[in-house]
Amino acid sequence: MGSEKDLTAEQRGAIIYGFQKHETYRAIAMEIGCKKSAVGTVVKRYLASGSTHPPTKRPGRPKLLGAEAQSFLKDLVKQNRRLSAAQITSMFVSQTGHKLSQKTIRRSLHREQLWSCIARRKPLVSAVNAEKRLAWCLEHREWSVRKFKQVVWSDESTFAQFQQGQTCRVWREPQEEWSLECLSTTVKRSPNRMHWGCFSWFGVGPLVPLAGSVTALSYTETLRQNVLPFLKNFPSSSWNGVGRPWFQHDNAPSHTAKITMEFLAAHDIRVMNWPPQSPDLNPIENLWSEVKSYVNKAVPRPTSLADLENVIQKGWEEIPPEYCQRLIQSMPRRIAACIAANGGPTRY
Repeated sequence: MGSEKDLTAEQRGAIIYGFQKHETYRAIAMEIGCKKSAVGTVVKRYLASGSTHPPTKRPGRPKLLGAEAQSFLKDLVKQNRRLSAAQITSMFVSQTGHKLSQKTIRRSLHREQLWSCIARRKPLVSAVNAEKRLAWCLEHREWSVRKFKQVVWSDESTFAQFQQGQTCRVWREPQEEWSLECLSTTVKRSPNRMHWGCFSWFGVGPLVPLAGSVTALSYTETLRQNVLPFLKNFPSSSWNGVGRPWFQHDNAPSHTAKITMEFLAAHDIRVMNWPPQSPDLNPIENLWSEVKSYVNKAVPRPTSLADLENVIQKGWEEIPPEYCQRLIQSMPRRIAACIAANGGPTRY
């Protein structure tokens, strides 16, 4: 026998028809094929409200903020993105008269897909440099991945023996909170070493530890000993006559110095022009991140600069060519993202 919630609209109508003909609940139930209690529930509702259907249940309490107030709250937050929940609540209450708690404000913002998050760290891009970045991307947006395969990407990066403020998780017992192996240790000044490296579609190139600061003289020597042999062995025949490779580096003073420019010109090295403040457009930054992650996970930790250099070199050599190829394949997407950001920072 069916319960009241299983009844169709026709069955409910038949119950009321039988009731109006003064049939008993039992007779109606037998005829419809339901429980007698179901007949009684339908009749009772019909006498009280004139309807045979159960009322639609409201999903919880009604919202405290209407559409207009919700829109005002969203605009308020978007104009003051760095405010705390307490400050937002105070401003909203003072401007609208709604007396709401921080919890209610947070829930309302979540309904608008607004969440309090840690801001991503990105270098500040000036308006002038944003224009230069945009111009470079517009100039290269028609480049195919095949053409980007011609580029040798290069950069310098500094690696520290101890990572400052490194956040990590460890497995420990409650009493091991202050055990040395369970701490993320810090030092006032960590020994470090700058490295220069390059890579291409075919994999990583040479990685060179640099002693002291990079000057135009030391940089040209790095180019002489590493870039010239790497470009000489570059498999340009695979380009089917497209031409010799491009060499990419940024606009560091040692890279744009007169002596460096003369060296590049004298050796007929085709240099790709590069926009300022554009690490997100240089895929080698991803290689540096991979190597730094490798160094951070090294067990045991490097105990000297010599150990550090060995670990860095090993991490660099373990990067497979397939990863380098995926990075170069991302160039059209990087350029599209920069154009969409009007020359501003991107997620890369």
